[in-house]
Amino acid sequence: MNLSNAIAIAIAPRDALIAPGASINFTVALTNTSAAPVTVVLSTSDSLAPAFASLLTPTSFSLRAHGTALTTLTVANNAKGDANLANDTMIIASVGGVERSHVKITTRLLRANLGRAFKGIGVADHSVSPSTKVDIDVSATAQIDLSGAVLTEYLPRAWVVSNANGGTLSNVNADTQQIDWPVGNVAAGTVVSKTYSVTSPARANPAPTYQFYSTLSVGNSKIQSANWPVLLEHPLTIKHYRIGQDTPLDQMKYIAAADQIGAGIQQYDNMRVRFAIANVQASSVRWKPHLEWSTKPDSGFQIVPLNNSNGGQPFYLRNLDAIPNRANIAPSQFGLGAPTRTAQPGLLFTTENPAPLMVLNALSAIEIEFSVRATIDAAFSTNYYFRLVDEERLMTGPVAQIQMGAMPAVQLTQPQYAGTNVTAATTMRAAAAAAVSPHGSYSNLADQCASCHRQHTSQSRNLLAYASPQSNLCLACHNGTGANTNIAGQYSDPNVPANNPATSTFYSHPANVASNHTNASSDEFKGVLNRHSECGDCHNPHNGSSALTTNTAAGYTVSGALQNIAGVSNANTWKAASTYEYELCFKCHSNYTTLLSYTKPSWKMTNVAADFNPANVSFHPVEAAGKNTTAAMAASLAGTSPYKLWNFAVGSLMRCDNCHGDYRLVTPASPPAINARNAPHTSRYPNILMANYRDRILKSAGEPYSAADFALCFLCHAEAPFVSGGGNSTATNFRQHSRHVSNIGGRSGSSTDIDTPGAGPGRSICAECHYRVHGQGINAPGNPSGSRLVNFAPNVTAANGQLKWDPTTRTCYMTCHGDSHNPERY
Repeated sequence: MNLSNAIAIAIAPRDALIAPGASINFTVALTNTSAAPVTVVLSTSDSLAPAFASLLTPTSFSLRAHGTALTTLTVANNAKGDANLANDTMIIASVGGVERSHVKITTRLLRANLGRAFKGIGVADHSVSPSTKVDIDVSATAQIDLSGAVLTEYLPRAWVVSNANGGTLSNVNADTQQIDWPVGNVAAGTVVSKTYSVTSPARANPAPTYQFYSTLSVGNSKIQSANWPVLLEHPLTIKHYRIGQDTPLDQMKYIAAADQIGAGIQQYDNMRVRFAIANVQASSVRWKPHLEWSTKPDSGFQIVPLNNSNGGQPFYLRNLDAIPNRANIAPSQFGLGAPTRTAQPGLLFTTENPAPLMVLNALSAIEIEFSVRATIDAAFSTNYYFRLVDEERLMTGPVAQIQMGAMPAVQLTQPQYAGTNVTAATTMRAAAAAAVSPHGSYSNLADQCASCHRQHTSQSRNLLAYASPQSNLCLACHNGTGANTNIAGQYSDPNVPANNPATSTFYSHPANVASNHTNASSDEFKGVLNRHSECGDCHNPHNGSSALTTNTAAGYTVSGALQNIAGVSNANTWKAASTYEYELCFKCHSNYTTLLSYTKPSWKMTNVAADFNPANVSFHPVEAAGKNTTAAMAASLAGTSPYKLWNFAVGSLMRCDNCHGDYRLVTPASPPAINARNAPHTSRYPNILMANYRDRILKSAGEPYSAADFALCFLCHAEAPFVSGGGNSTATNFRQHSRHVSNIGGRSGSSTDIDTPGAGPGRSICAECHYRVHGQGINAPGNPSGSRLVNFAPNVTAANGQLKWDPTTRTCYMTCHGDSHNPERY
């Protein structure tokens, strides 16, 4: 019987893919095509053995005539096969030891490289911040031609998919979900990738690790990636912190050692909060440094704002004049110990929080620093905490800690005085009139006229008994011998300097020099430059009395010494007889006349009639009660000082003589009454002031606070808000008086001239913020009118184009003493 072709072998497919290290099964069908029964033995061989191995189960069959049988062929790969070669498996059918038939199938390895990358802020390939959006890129690079391929991603169900990028999302089980992307035919060497978006789970403690993997499948063959572990924790770690002083980066000085509390911080101190951060991941990390503060180490954190415009914030980011924002911190300037990773240059931030998006390289370390200022809202003796985060994403590591210093003790200048009350019951009474006065109610029998006039022999104007100037006559009696008052002694006082009109520096009304004065009843001043001050300009020698001034709602009346003397009303009109003391002053110190002109602002003579106008936003209460009736103003007027003379109330009026008068009466231990005679004849202080007032020369660098610089102010106001430790005084509406007058440093090397823009090397003086102190009639150039006599001197300049203060928001916009307020809140 001819059996040469009696056995038929059928198998499909003849070409198949197998994953490395996997096996694939084929069903083999045998058919006996002869009319006689046969015994068939099958065997196999592999062209790439031992990388491939084939196995038939079973291998021996007894087939009747035209009978069939099935067997299984398994082809296995040991993962060492060459992706560029195909394994041919030969199946041989033998009968009686003689080959009767054979068939060949080809098995190729399914070879592809599977990869993934995690993208996002606060994201690394194997570490992701909680509750963070992540873009995950899944890729496959084919090493052979593929047909009908499918890319599949397997991920934890705890990660919420927001965009599957065209893939089909389905659940595998309670813990795992998958996304399938059909990618079709893929040529060898081609990369296919899909990016999908997820949000990581919320924070858990301890941080869990999640597993990701992907597959590439063709038909029943599938290649699978290794598991990809992802820790639910920020990939960056804070290693250390340190609190530094406001010093140059290459000369950095620190308040405390690394990871130690920065103690003794005072309100308005500038400090630097520095952190050392490490990336221990093998991939770079994108992040946005963000500084937060809290009063608790583990909760309640909020962003450190960029400025001090909002109330209640104890800290804000502080711009530095000498160091720009984003200044590089070289590794040689690192101050938190030698990094264990590759040092990457750090950055200092002064105007940005959060900082811009940046990259910390793989296996690298960096130091990040923020410039911070403590405000007046930073509570004394309180611990505060600073936390560095990646926007809102937390990083593991220490939280920086500082401790505010204790409230400074109030250091009042001793001794302190309370001043005398200004109520009517305590004012001075007029002295008893002389039996016969030379200044009125004349009697021919007494020959009183001859006391001053020589009708036949006089050679001076008005038939006076003494030659010009007029004061020769007046001072003949008013020298302490013929009258109680020794005005001559005031003009001969060696402590009184000479007037210097060239610099607008006047220490006296120069009644003892010759002038062009004619008659006090005539208008010698209107619209002309006619500066003179003879005795008769202020005193009517024929109608004087010992009566004292009286307080009224419209001002203090003229005293007997000033009665029936011409003046100018607050409506800028001539009056033959002044009603109020200030009307006499307006005759020479208002725009009714022509004032001396000066180029320097601090020398300028202002129109005091306009300055004191009750319609102004603010003014010293000469013509009417003042507008500042706050409790703080009441406390200021009621408080003590080393120079206190008068105890005013918020509704009180004052006299010009309370500032411009006889300096010899500044005796706080026995203060003069409010209505005492206090004529501004001469003074040892400029502008004929009763006490010193420093208003032209600024403090030099390092020059300490001195109450004597502001003695004039302290005649009426409390000293407490201005001294060291006075920041919490209730006797002021401006809580930073103490800091400005007693504590700030200024800018070394700058001018001390108040008229020079940008000047101010030392502590502040009152005149820098209260430049035109009479009232808000005429301000320094560029200054808006403000309440509470706030108007700025020329040395105070704009900050970012703004020069103003806002009492509603309690903010200032300016630059003074080298410090930018843009804004600064008080």
